[in-house]
Amino acid sequence: MEKIPPEVRSEVKGLFSTISARFIGPPPHPFADKLTKEHITKIIDNVEQDEQRQFQEGRDIRRMGMTIFFAMLVPVTGLIVFFTLLNKADLLVGLISALVGFGGGFGGGYGFGKYRRH
Repeated sequence: MEKIPPEVRSEVKGLFSTISARFIGPPPHPFADKLTKEHITKIIDNVEQDEQRQFQEGRDIRRMGMTIFFAMLVPVTGLIVFFTLLNKADLLVGLISALVGFGGGFGGGYGFGKYRRH
């Protein structure tokens, strides 16, 4: 180092520190030395439980959506049959157009909603 001119010496030191940091890496976290097999096992178990809860939550959300869909389907089908039997075509057309709009909004919200899995 003494043979290197002073104006270049600081750049060489910076280069060596960058190279050593890249190959050696940062010092380990103090807790890393205290981590045991039991801790790692507990972390893995907690992650598995969290994934299981997320899976069940998604399944419950899908079930609730289907329940709501079929709960709405029964009275709407009854209204369509009722208006058909009464020969009220004008009310039936309005009901069907409202249903198509509702179905499109429901489908769009279901496909792009916050509960969609990626």
